[in-house]
Amino acid sequence: MGIEFGRRLRAQRIVRGLEQADLAGPACPARYLALLETGRLEPTPEVIRHLADRLLSVPPGPHQRGAPEPWPIRDSSSGAFADRLPGL
Repeated sequence: MGIEFGRRLRAQRIVRGLEQADLAGPACPARYLALLETGRLEPTPEVIRHLADRLLSVPPGPHQRGAPEPWPIRDSSSGAFADRLPGL
């Protein structure tokens, strides 16, 4: 997963006009988020769920750049890829 996850996470965050601080939370502090986005850390399934929930629930930031692209993520329960963030 690594760098590909981080690249997609950053792209989704930027498309929504969010800063790392907007996406961060107790399960994923901003510093941890930065390490994920650069591929230096692998996310746990819990962090992936947290980030998916945050991406879908945080209102768009002032710099939103249009509609986000689908984000295929491996579903840890079935091993299949999800077509979009919901359903993780």
